[in-house]
Amino acid sequence: LFAQEHRTYALRFLADGYEEERIVLRGHEFASNRQRRYDVVMKAEGEMTEVYGTLRSRYGDAVPNQRVALGSKALNARYSASSDSQGNFRFPEVRIGSSYQLTVLPDKEFRDYQEGPLRVRRSHPPIEIVLEALDTARLSGRMVDLPMSPFSRTDEANMKPTLTCLPGISLTFPQNSLL
Repeated sequence: LFAQEHRTYALRFLADGYEEERIVLRGHEFASNRQRRYDVVMKAEGEMTEVYGTLRSRYGDAVPNQRVALGSKALNARYSASSDSQGNFRFPEVRIGSSYQLTVLPDKEFRDYQEGPLRVRRSHPPIEIVLEALDTARLSGRMVDLPMSPFSRTDEANMKPTLTCLPGISLTFPQNSLL
């Protein structure tokens, strides 16, 4: 190895069944061209297990097609899965550890969910997650007809507008009110 004194070099050590190890060497450490020996101790990879569970609404309905993430900064590990049509999600090989964070960022009518620190152990039990519905929200705007022309005050005074936002949920506004 011909090194330049002012440079820094990183050596990576990889072996099946072991975690990657790195050492950093400065060019001046081998500027004398002397033979050097470096011992590297590699840690065996941690034991793996399956982590799985179900996403449900508070009414027990499955919540499909949602991204579920499991991560540990301490272990430098990140896993991602999506819930299926039954609300089930699965991480097939997760390193056993005690500092995981579980996160669900729903794309619909539910609040974000976080749980942690979570301990992942051998034969991990199923994780049952109940997602909470979002609170009501304020909707504002102006009612218009199909060609996008605002209704006149006379039309608005005689209307009782209803807005359907989700199956089975309708919002009705009092007369003489604007959205």
